[in-house]
Amino acid sequence: MSNVLDRDFLIDVARGNVSGHKLIQKFGRNEDVDTVIVDINMLDVNYSWLQSASTLEAISTDVNDTAGGSGAQTIMIEGLDASFNEISESLTMLGTSATSATSASFIRVHRAYVVTSGTYSGTGSGSHLGDIKIRLSSAGADQLLISTSPLAVGQTQAARYTIPNGKTGYLIDFTRSVDTSKVADVYFFKRENADDVATPFDAMRIVFMMDGVTDQMSRNRDGLMQKFLQKTDLWTAAVSTSVNAEVEVSFSLLLIDN
Repeated sequence: MSNVLDRDFLIDVARGNVSGHKLIQKFGRNEDVDTVIVDINMLDVNYSWLQSASTLEAISTDVNDTAGGSGAQTIMIEGLDASFNEISESLTMLGTSATSATSASFIRVHRAYVVTSGTYSGTGSGSHLGDIKIRLSSAGADQLLISTSPLAVGQTQAARYTIPNGKTGYLIDFTRSVDTSKVADVYFFKRENADDVATPFDAMRIVFMMDGVTDQMSRNRDGLMQKFLQKTDLWTAAVSTSVNAEVEVSFSLLLIDN
């Protein structure tokens, strides 16, 4: 692992030149962190971790997010299957009606993003026109949100990740920011053996936290390098001393095949 902190090594990993290695970047945003701790995602909810795999569907708040429409036409969902192996699947949007269910079942939902759009998009005219929710099939619990606030960014923003089966993860950077008029405490949690769904469960544990964050703050890379085993859930949360704090978190992981 001595090469992990070397920039050229990480560039080679990003290029796909290092067998069995992969870089993962996760970032999330919550625009309404108040005085009760909440996870960092655009849904502004504490995520309810799935204990069994489920099919998914997507739905928009705008009728034009549909095949042949001027908004999002197809989206991609990435996550893990029931065995915690990496999977992905594309869905064709149906506007304000739910899409068909995914053919695969997901135990974890890492991200979703717009793949094709009816608009040649730019900052002033995004690739989707409505807020797109990814949820469990048959109008089940919300999992992720591709938001239009403050603009249509085309991808979900949820600062959580689960180490896939057959991989070990190493945390190589962690940054969080809070709008300058607010103060927040930011937490980074883990729970190992996420596939153990019978009591007694593995307990959640804090990896680290930073009190009184305002503006941007990063952890020194040399102070990171925590090791996370396969099937470990990782997530972030925050609590503010006031209301309506905007909190953003990003972190990167180096995944290595076991």
